[in-house]
Amino acid sequence: MIDERKGGTIISGTQALMASTGTSAATEANRETGFVIPNSVTEDGGKNTQAITAQDYWMQVASNNIGELFAYDATNIRLREASLTYTFPSAKLANAFIKGAQLSLIGRNLFFFKNNAKGIDPETALGTGNNQGIEYASLPSTRSFGLYLKFNF
Repeated sequence: MIDERKGGTIISGTQALMASTGTSAATEANRETGFVIPNSVTEDGGKNTQAITAQDYWMQVASNNIGELFAYDATNIRLREASLTYTFPSAKLANAFIKGAQLSLIGRNLFFFKNNAKGIDPETALGTGNNQGIEYASLPSTRSFGLYLKFNF
């Protein structure tokens, strides 16, 4: 079963947390040199030319949860469930106590074909009350595998 969810926005608190601590790949640029924030202005309205460190920038932006930087499209396509079944030939079971048998391997939530939400599963986000579309340090999705054995007597 392939499942598609199209549209929506999710805000990733996990990505903000990683940015504020410097563990996100997005924080690598300008770590050594610092940078001038694009399109920023000074208090008197003039063009800003003063560089800041990457650490100061990301700590300020991420700790204040600037949503735009951590908002992602929640569109995703995943392999929700797959099963592989083998039915034992009835000719092999003709004189046996068992009249039929099937063996199935089942997997659920196996992988994403496409996931626009950077590094998170949009379905793990909080989803009740006023917190819809906000994800914060959620656990990874559960992937499960199973074995199903069916006998007919």
